[in-house]
Amino acid sequence: MKKMRVLPLLLALALLLCACGAPAPAETTEPETTAAPTEPPEVKEVFTWEDMNGIDHTEKNVNFNDIDFSQQPHFTNQLGMHDYFLSCLEGRCRNILFTCEKKAMPEIFGSDFCEKYMLAWCNPKMEPGENGIHYMISITYYPGDNVAWAYLNNDTSTLTEDELVLYDVAVNWVNENITEDMTDIEKCEAIYEYLSGNVQYSNDLLNALNTSYTFDLGITAYGAMIDNLTICQGYADAFDMLTSMLGMNCVQIFGQGNGPHNWNMIELDGNWYHVDCTWGAAFGGVDGKCSWAYFLASDARMSRTHSWARDEFPDATDESLFYYTYHDLYVTNEEELAAKVGEPLANGAEQVDVYIKDLILKQVKDYLESIGATFHVEENKNDLALCAWIE
Repeated sequence: MKKMRVLPLLLALALLLCACGAPAPAETTEPETTAAPTEPPEVKEVFTWEDMNGIDHTEKNVNFNDIDFSQQPHFTNQLGMHDYFLSCLEGRCRNILFTCEKKAMPEIFGSDFCEKYMLAWCNPKMEPGENGIHYMISITYYPGDNVAWAYLNNDTSTLTEDELVLYDVAVNWVNENITEDMTDIEKCEAIYEYLSGNVQYSNDLLNALNTSYTFDLGITAYGAMIDNLTICQGYADAFDMLTSMLGMNCVQIFGQGNGPHNWNMIELDGNWYHVDCTWGAAFGGVDGKCSWAYFLASDARMSRTHSWARDEFPDATDESLFYYTYHDLYVTNEEELAAKVGEPLANGAEQVDVYIKDLILKQVKDYLESIGATFHVEENKNDLALCAWIE
């Protein structure tokens, strides 16, 4: 009974305290935190090839140990490196020098750098120094690239002896084969026919490249135009050189054909097209005959046999300048084969080129043999690229 009397008294006391303004329980608050300091945004550092000091930028043989790297461009981040590299290449620098802090070290691998900046060869060298990591990237340009630059700038002072030989041959070829009244398409046709029809592919050069990993002039425009013997790089370099000398916008592509492969893209009348002189030389002779199946081709047509990083190159969507389309040289039945091959040859045509669809190879060969024609034929997926002539 005593316990029951105490409980009402305690409840009454509690109510009285609340009425008298007894303090409510304190609210709990989260402890204040100090925000981590934010890193200042990286600033793009701007340098050009003229910021390299103490060297002749055209000199090929520069001793790494003789360079005063405290006088060279210094990078604290990678934001400005790409523009700096482009400036050095536009200035025809044979060596690219710079220092960077460790956190800004670029990943430079020879093949990747060459493909990105369209170079024949490069040799990166680096070592730690007092003011950062010191870099020297020794550059070997495609000889065709150097010759085109020298021709357009009327300045041969930076050319090597071998490049001067190539320069004279290239200038003579242009003077003898290109006239002012030719359209750019006709100029490209002349260059393609010359390279694909008269330059042979060299497996020996390819095997040497894959085993020794050294640079050989044979794999460039020099091999194509001086020796008439090269690999895909040489065909692409020569086509790039000659079209660039004529003021056209041309680039090289590094992609895949039957393995790693080089070819070109060229801009004509605002549209881009693929040109593969190597695969145009599919007939393998030096008689001036070639396949036109890889001349001014679209992405869609080229992707049947080639692959490349499309986001790194212009789109090629136009089909109107594809050689066989442009010249109305499609054959789809035996009547058209007689009209577009047999009749021209009977009337004295030196050579006939057509693109054949919907006919099998035996049908084509039987007809050509019946009219006494000599021919090259290349199977392009389910189609045939034909070159025929009467000897």
